[in-house]
Amino acid sequence: MIDSMFYFKKYLLPFFIFALFVFGGLGEKFLGEAVLLSIFTGLLGIIFLYKKNKKIKLPPHFTYYFLFLLFFQISFFWTRDIKNTLQYFLLFVSGGFFWILAFNAKIKYKHFFEKFLILLGMFFGAMFLINLVGETGYHESLTLFVSEPTYKNHNHLGDLWAVILVIVSFYLIKKPKNFWYLVLMIIGFYFLAISQSRSAYIALLVGVVYLFKTKGWIVKYKKIFTTLIILGSVLFLYVGSQKSVILSRPYYLQAVMGFLDNPLGIGFGNFGEIYSTYSTKLYNSTVFSYLVHNIVLEMLIGMGLFSVFFVIFLYKAVKDILLNTKTYKFIYGLVFIVLSVNFLGDATYVIPTMLWIWFISLGFFQAL
Repeated sequence: MIDSMFYFKKYLLPFFIFALFVFGGLGEKFLGEAVLLSIFTGLLGIIFLYKKNKKIKLPPHFTYYFLFLLFFQISFFWTRDIKNTLQYFLLFVSGGFFWILAFNAKIKYKHFFEKFLILLGMFFGAMFLINLVGETGYHESLTLFVSEPTYKNHNHLGDLWAVILVIVSFYLIKKPKNFWYLVLMIIGFYFLAISQSRSAYIALLVGVVYLFKTKGWIVKYKKIFTTLIILGSVLFLYVGSQKSVILSRPYYLQAVMGFLDNPLGIGFGNFGEIYSTYSTKLYNSTVFSYLVHNIVLEMLIGMGLFSVFFVIFLYKAVKDILLNTKTYKFIYGLVFIVLSVNFLGDATYVIPTMLWIWFISLGFFQAL
């Protein structure tokens, strides 16, 4: 019995969690199944921790997040598409479960976090290359390894690798003799370049500046800092020259106009209706989207005034991270900041894997 439990914890459980995070990055087609599986996993994990520790501690600011979920449910009464809203509600419930689990997890699990992300990035990178070379014909929106099927001008592999590259940058300085971090840096910038995701480039630049400024490394490691900034800036400027920076995001103004006409929101996930209403009123936009590509504006158009609870939660979480830069918890806060920036410029917040990483990083940061 003891041996079977040992093998389950050491091999089967990590494999299952990794498989779940892979499943959560396969695209919108599998969103419902990935979310339901994650909720089931989260509930089992919470029950297991409760039986083992005789208690479950709620992370800081969870009250605001709970109120956000409560009003999310209330919006079911006036949502334009209850199936859409319910699906995204369950996604954010699953995120909350992973947040609680991470906050209550033992320290030994936190030590595998960075390795887990790197392994995940390598796996999706391999999936990207297989799909590219083999021409598998796999086309699905909101995946972590193939181009968006509508315009085929970017993919979200770079958004994941922006997070990994900031982590690698941290360890490249902490452990300069480790050759593998340099290899990962080269691989990461390849995936970042091939993704053509401007939100990934911005997230990387913000993460690098935050990392080096907080650690006081800008002068001490000037060459590394300058190299990273130049590479990130060149990628952003090159891709920006291929497609409009402003006109490719008409959704932001449309979302604001939609909120003014619908102060209680129209239900999360229904931005497509707002786009259809305002695309010709503001200007003749041909860049359709059913998501706002900004997590705060997505909440605003979905829940209206009630989105204030999510904004408060996000503000307090970011504030805590910015005010606490202790070495032993810094890396988790760094991941949360990078992903938060990414969520403000792309629709990656509805990719389950990305949202789960966001919440887990916050839970680990708050627990230490």
